[in-house]
Amino acid sequence: MQKTSKTLRALIVADPIEPFKFEKDSIMAIIKALQEQGARVFMTEPHHLALNQEVPGLSARVREIEFQGFQPEWYHVRAQGIERLQGFDIIFMRVDPPITERYLYACQILSMARAQGVRVVNQPQALLGFNEKLLLSLFPDCLTDTRVTQEAESILEFVNQHRDTIFKPLQGMGGAGIYRVKHQDVNLHVIIEQMTNFGRQPIMVQRYLPEIVEGDKRILLLEGAPVPYAVARLPKAGETRANLAAGGRARVQPLTDRDRWLCARVGERLKNLGFSLVGLDVIGDFITEINVTSPTCFREILKETQFDVAAQLINALKVCTL
Repeated sequence: MQKTSKTLRALIVADPIEPFKFEKDSIMAIIKALQEQGARVFMTEPHHLALNQEVPGLSARVREIEFQGFQPEWYHVRAQGIERLQGFDIIFMRVDPPITERYLYACQILSMARAQGVRVVNQPQALLGFNEKLLLSLFPDCLTDTRVTQEAESILEFVNQHRDTIFKPLQGMGGAGIYRVKHQDVNLHVIIEQMTNFGRQPIMVQRYLPEIVEGDKRILLLEGAPVPYAVARLPKAGETRANLAAGGRARVQPLTDRDRWLCARVGERLKNLGFSLVGLDVIGDFITEINVTSPTCFREILKETQFDVAAQLINALKVCTL
């Protein structure tokens, strides 16, 4: 166990930080919370993780970041260089989907670091073992009518049965590539061909939930326990997708009894699988996605309620008593 008198060293593996939006990015909130605990925070990108002979063992080319506030010039680089991964107390894997070869190799290196005693959030083997869409299959009682297949005949059968459906690529985020498809759509066959690459890759097809007009809720789980507020993402006029990245607007609201039931149903199992930070997407009574790569909405909750999700995450991880 690390003594609390030792300065904690945290590494965040993320996409390039220059395009980060200071108004809403959750990584900034995590950095701020870590530094408020007295931690030194470093950042790197997946391709900077390595097996390095100059620095024996697993390493990364890093920048030590000093958070300067939620503003355009939000960070200052205090130092940069190559550091051993074994020299960090905790590593946050916060790279956005899709799961590419770059992501795969980064997780494999982080898995080796974890085997050598470094704590990694979320656990890399869990990230590689469960697709964010397919993870839903572990909780069938929380799931609306859903099918994952690449077979056109099976997709057509589902659409004809439910009449109004949502098509999703298995690798995606922010609402990209999502279609609302009705059984009489003249482009139905073309959409199936394009999304499945002519039957070469599976997609997720779900029954359309009209409750989307009340919001696609993002509920955050920290070590299996829910944050008491959800961010209901409301689609703009003429749009099916409620994702903030697709133009949806956010409304922060307390969890409902059904929300809490869903969280209780999935939280402990997800924690035991290695997911310390999870974002559930909930429409009506059902979970539609389980986000485990880089869940967001920290800042929206903080702005509306003063509930500091990032600080609660750091507390839940008990990083000051590693």
